[in-house]
Amino acid sequence: MSGPARGPAKRRRKAASRPVAPPTAASLLEVAEKYIVAACVLIEHHATPEPIGFLASHGLELALKAFLLHSGVSVAELKRGYGHNLNELWLAAARRGLTVEFDLLWLAVLNHYYDYPYQYRYPQAGYATPLPAGEVFTRQLRQVLQAVATALNTRLMGYDA
Repeated sequence: MSGPARGPAKRRRKAASRPVAPPTAASLLEVAEKYIVAACVLIEHHATPEPIGFLASHGLELALKAFLLHSGVSVAELKRGYGHNLNELWLAAARRGLTVEFDLLWLAVLNHYYDYPYQYRYPQAGYATPLPAGEVFTRQLRQVLQAVATALNTRLMGYDA
């Protein structure tokens, strides 16, 4: 008889144990820009709110984490202390000097659907997902990216939306 079966769970554990280089502030910002540009493209094409909200929220999370990492917060602290909580990330970034215009009511709405129980990823029937007006939302998302890029003393990649 052969050894124990190697199902998907075994493969996942093995893959997860491979060493991965920790993210840098620049790498987080680069990917944040891609997510936010993708959200802006969907906004322009009047897509449904869930993919827009998810992409925008994930882009904001990565941009804020880029700023915090640049400001001296460790990768471990970003994972343990903040997770996916946009409100907590925003407050921490503001305490460390990030100044940018963003409607905090909409940040709270995004956080409600993005953080646990992850409505953007696992929507439940009967929930309506609100989003701010497209043009305003797009402008504010881009302002966050630009503020973080300025703090990191770097330029955005300039992807067109």
